Amino acid sequence: MRTEFLNVDLDLQGDVSDLLPALGSNVITLRQTTKEATLELAVQPRSADDAIRRIADLIRKLPISARSAWDGCIARKMNVGIQGGDQPHEAQFNLSLDALTALVDLRAEVIFTVYSSEEPSDTIEGAVGKR
Repeated sequence: MRTEFLNVDLDLQGDVSDLLPALGSNVITLRQTTKEATLELAVQPRSADDAIRRIADLIRKLPISARSAWDGCIARKMNVGIQGGDQPHEAQFNLSLDALTALVDLRAEVIFTVYSSEEPSDTIEGAVGKR
């Protein structure tokens, strides 16, 4: 299995009722409650850097009420998903100065989630058997 970039999920906590409609078909809502939402870009990004810059562009272009909703969120996290694998020996996933500046300007955090290349064990016996 190869180590590779998967996607960037945008995790929001706060009143997103004005924000989500303003983002429209540019994003897919993966999960939504009255006070939280997880979104991703509707079109698969090439890299984490590409995703963060594209999300930032969407936020910068929001109408005032939707931008106020963004600013009012108590958490704005861009969660970079990486699938771990045994090849290549090492993999690098960079964020450009533009992406880092966008994160700061939008008061957003970045999180890196790396998924194991091994499937999790469903049972205690399975976990013991793999040791």
